[in-house]
Amino acid sequence: MNMLIAGRAIAGCGGCGVATMVQLILIDLLPLRKRATYMSYMSFTSTLAVVAGPLIGGAIADHWVWRWCFYINIPICAVIGLVCIVSIRLEKQVGTAREKLARIDFAGAFLLLTGLVLLILALNWGGKSFAWKSAAVIVTLVLSIILLGLFIYVENSYAKEPIIPMRMFTSRMLTPALISQFFLGAGITFTVLYLPVYFTVVHNASSTTAGLYMLPYL
Repeated sequence: MNMLIAGRAIAGCGGCGVATMVQLILIDLLPLRKRATYMSYMSFTSTLAVVAGPLIGGAIADHWVWRWCFYINIPICAVIGLVCIVSIRLEKQVGTAREKLARIDFAGAFLLLTGLVLLILALNWGGKSFAWKSAAVIVTLVLSIILLGLFIYVENSYAKEPIIPMRMFTSRMLTPALISQFFLGAGITFTVLYLPVYFTVVHNASSTTAGLYMLPYL
């Protein structure tokens, strides 16, 4: 179980990187007139994966070896990676490796990651592993708030190319879009994560049946 948890943590980091970087890569490679078209392709495949993932994973878990829920990604990623290597032609970037590394916001990434991890730990521990008034929960929550506050300060004051430019939140058009996207993503994530568990635990459905129940997401 510890190995499974560690693997899922690594996969989660990779998944977040892919979800973010794919959009940035599209913006960087494509002219403005083509971005909406390719963004729609990405949205379609993401929606399809949300539905097909539980269905295919449930079928594999019920009728085969559950480890193939993870192994199945290897040949798919290998083929896609090969296609990207062969087909994408990137312009040579100016600057040395040291200069490129200096542009990365390591401090902001560390503060954001650590602050969010501590926040999630505090929210998960509270009322379960520890009481809400326990020292473990309070200290973890306070540390997360401090680190996230430091993150905002670093992004505003020191980062040359911040992960989250704080000036975005001064836009009257962009800020409402970001807030609505946050709640939309939270709702979708909670539903996708917990509905299959609800179907299997409460209604005693098989993994395949739980995946079928997710089909209305299409």
